[in-house]
Amino acid sequence: MKKEKSKVSKIIVKDIIYKIQTEEYSVGSRLPSEMVLASRFNVGRSTVREALSVLKSLGIISSRQGGGHFIEEVDLTFLVTNMELETSEYKQIKSLFEIRYTLELQAAYLAAERRTEEDLVKLRKALDDFKETLLSSDDTGRDEDFRFHKALFEATHNPFMIKIMDNLSEWFQKALAVTLRQNIGLVEKRHSVYKEHEDLFKAIEEGKPELAKVLCKMHLDNVQKKLNYLFLFQD
Repeated sequence: MKKEKSKVSKIIVKDIIYKIQTEEYSVGSRLPSEMVLASRFNVGRSTVREALSVLKSLGIISSRQGGGHFIEEVDLTFLVTNMELETSEYKQIKSLFEIRYTLELQAAYLAAERRTEEDLVKLRKALDDFKETLLSSDDTGRDEDFRFHKALFEATHNPFMIKIMDNLSEWFQKALAVTLRQNIGLVEKRHSVYKEHEDLFKAIEEGKPELAKVLCKMHLDNVQKKLNYLFLFQD
């Protein structure tokens, strides 16, 4: 039953996104009420709320004082490119993220405990290059982002963690390209992504493992939101 409800809420999300893309819903306009949407899709209001929650978490809509949900300015053109990926590739990326989420939290913790000056130099160089790319061009910054995370794993000085990262590097970079592409043309989001990396670097630099783990989780939770958005378009 829960799976069926989730499937219906996905249909509602897709429908609203389509209407935004075709400009039936314009930026700043108010969405139909929950009651109207529930009637339109012949579902309960809880299913509509689930769909609206997804859209809100992705920054596509927002709630405003006085009630109602409104369309925010967001670039959806990346969907056309991302939908060229095969469903099997999405499944691979999703599986990769499950491994990444498990490993990278511990990697951030260990990096803050064990990093050397040489590790910090590598991390800082990757971070500086990432910032320059994000703030001065329309490039995704994938290569610089990957170098940062690779350096983070290397800073653990755990040979097995480093080996796993090396083995997964191709899919790791593909996943980064997919998620970072969503931020092209969106200055605030690109700055936010950089800030997440900068905060994580500072925690590692200052030797604060618990903080590094928390900040890494916050970063990966945001990545998860982007992936959830993309998976909406996969059956």
